Amino acid sequence: MTLDVIFATAGVTHAHLIDDAYDQAPVDINTDEEIERFLNALDDDQFDAVAQLLKIDAAEDTLRAALSDLKHVRRLFRARAQFKPASDHLFAVYVRERQDRRARLKPLVDRLKASGVTCYTYGTDAPKTNREAPQLLFIDLQLKTRGGLTVEDALTEYRRISERYPDARPFVFLASTLAAALDNNKEAFRAGAKLFISQFEALDKTRIKDEDELEAILGAYAKALPRLREMHIAIDEVSSAVKYAGERLAETLLSLDLVDYFVLHANTVAIEKSKLGTYVSEILMEYLTHEVEASSGFWNFAAALDSWTLHDIPRSRFGFTRPARKIYSGNMLHAKNRLLSEVDRKLAPEHGYFALGDIFFSTKELAAGQVKQALAVITPACDLARPEELQQRTILLSEGRVSKAKEFSLPTADHGVAAVVIDHPTQVNQQLLIQWDRKRLRTWDKADISNFADDEKREWLRVGRLRPLYAVQLQHSITADLSRIGVQRTPSLLVPHGLTAFVRDGKVWRSLDATDMNDPNAAALSVTEDKKKKTAFIVSDPSARRIFKELRDWVTKHPLSATFNELEQLLKTPDVLQRLLYVEQKPNDKDMYDKVCYPFADTALPNPQCVAFVRPNSESSYDSVSGGTAQADGQNASVLFKFRKVP
Repeated sequence: MTLDVIFATAGVTHAHLIDDAYDQAPVDINTDEEIERFLNALDDDQFDAVAQLLKIDAAEDTLRAALSDLKHVRRLFRARAQFKPASDHLFAVYVRERQDRRARLKPLVDRLKASGVTCYTYGTDAPKTNREAPQLLFIDLQLKTRGGLTVEDALTEYRRISERYPDARPFVFLASTLAAALDNNKEAFRAGAKLFISQFEALDKTRIKDEDELEAILGAYAKALPRLREMHIAIDEVSSAVKYAGERLAETLLSLDLVDYFVLHANTVAIEKSKLGTYVSEILMEYLTHEVEASSGFWNFAAALDSWTLHDIPRSRFGFTRPARKIYSGNMLHAKNRLLSEVDRKLAPEHGYFALGDIFFSTKELAAGQVKQALAVITPACDLARPEELQQRTILLSEGRVSKAKEFSLPTADHGVAAVVIDHPTQVNQQLLIQWDRKRLRTWDKADISNFADDEKREWLRVGRLRPLYAVQLQHSITADLSRIGVQRTPSLLVPHGLTAFVRDGKVWRSLDATDMNDPNAAALSVTEDKKKKTAFIVSDPSARRIFKELRDWVTKHPLSATFNELEQLLKTPDVLQRLLYVEQKPNDKDMYDKVCYPFADTALPNPQCVAFVRPNSESSYDSVSGGTAQADGQNASVLFKFRKVP
């Protein structure tokens, strides 16, 4: 599908580009040195003419002071021709750099216009009115060339656009030639702009000059834009549903007399000695969930999600990111403030109170800065309800191994027991992963329980609590070996891998790309748990685009290669890049899973096996391939992607 067709189908008709390349005049004042050189280069007539232009006294100090005012600088810039060559000391560098910046953006503007998209270009000083709403929005990261780099200027311009076109919901590109600065500031911009991350991308301007790569970037995001807008609207509906549920909860609380709380408590859990506040708080949270469930907007979000598959996503990203860990953890653990409230209300372990699912870390390991072990209470809740009776019993706990939670380290379930992701108690922005060992148990007796009341004797610190469903899951896996309680599965669908690529030059394999061989963000494998293991091979779009470009360059440089014609046909295949991003491999009748995946097996290419994806240790003929090795039997591909386990 061509970019023109993609734009037309997605309704992309207008793009806005906000960049200092389109400034009509400087937006920064000059340095003292530049001003001094300008003053020294003026002849007497020019000096008087400058003073007259700026409507100031013809005195050097007065003129020097005036040039610290941006409005005077801009006025002088517009009249700079009559003050040459002296004005070059102020503006020659600015004009040259502005021309260079416009030249870098020209391929983007030309490509958009060639596809029928109307482009509006703005400088930082231009009014953002009387134009059609954008479907694509490009904003430069550094809108002012002087001073420290900050996202505030870019955020200001984005907010002007969003206020002017509140219903536009464009795809937003934050662009820059400063790759490191772009990477370091993109999340600050996205968060400040409150953008839907799937409708946002950081764009290195150096990629614009590559016509094929530019077309692939624009096409991938534009194709998904209508459905991304639907998702964005659905997310807004979720927010409205929660807000409305909160209002309904407040109305209900206002309608309850104080005695009603005691009636509810007495008729339910008073026998378990649960405090009134604890009980009411729990039922209110359940009631709040009920009100959220009652909103059709919330279920519109579910329906929007149901319509997506991995193959539809505009870019491939994987790994257990912090937002994903946050939701996963929040679904599994009670909030920290709940536990702090229990301390204030004297319902914590130091007061003799323990709860099913309480999680503890060693105080010594916390002090040493390296937590290795966790304990979780698995004693039935009814046996923990009365502290005075608990002194005559023991508390049963499960041990767990603790490690740092990393984006490329996905937790796995052990016999149905979900791993836990929890915030580090003392280190900000650090999360820990707990994997329970159902075969390692521990007990606390009266002395151990009493130690919690003494700061000097306390050996364990409560750091969290499993929600009841997960606490019971852990308890049952140990006490009754019942591990089939239906809870969320650990998010280990996509297992990150590194990636290497090879191209066959006649009978010899050549290394094409090894940049991402140890990068867990380069590729991923997803294997179902069915009897027939269906596998998804996924390559991140930055890796796929880079390798695709390197392949194209290699073909251009090797017209005499025996594989030239085959590779040239491959490069001309429609949606070739999309096929490299995501391939689903179904096993044949004989094997549990296929050893080799061929992304173009269903095409009309002369060699449908021209590209091969191979998993680590596949035991296929491709396992032996490296740079310089000879083609062996069974190696029919001309391009090979080898997925690698990351150390």
